[in-house]
Amino acid sequence: MFNNASIAGLLCMQMRKSEKADFERVVGINLVGSYLGMKHAACVMISVHRGSIVMTASMASTVPGMASTAYTCSKHAMVGLIRSAALERGQFGVRVNCVSLYRVATDRK
Repeated sequence: MFNNASIAGLLCMQMRKSEKADFERVVGINLVGSYLGMKHAACVMISVHRGSIVMTASMASTVPGMASTAYTCSKHAMVGLIRSAALERGQFGVRVNCVSLYRVATDRK
């Protein structure tokens, strides 16, 4: 399973100018949505003792200032979720990993 559910939310970089509802929306989709997708996919994979779950994290989880506070928090929490899930589900033959994306310079013409 590849879980790529994510939104950036409003591009308000400053916490003092952001709204609670915006924060909750970003965390709800990026973290809770990913959690639910992984949870239900893992149930099927555990029953057959194999499977792989790959989640899209972000370099924003480790490098501050790249994105809004809500996005950064959601991706940082996702890394914790992935680590916890990998430990929990590994004993059942299910691998859980993430990719942390960042910009890549290319010779685009």
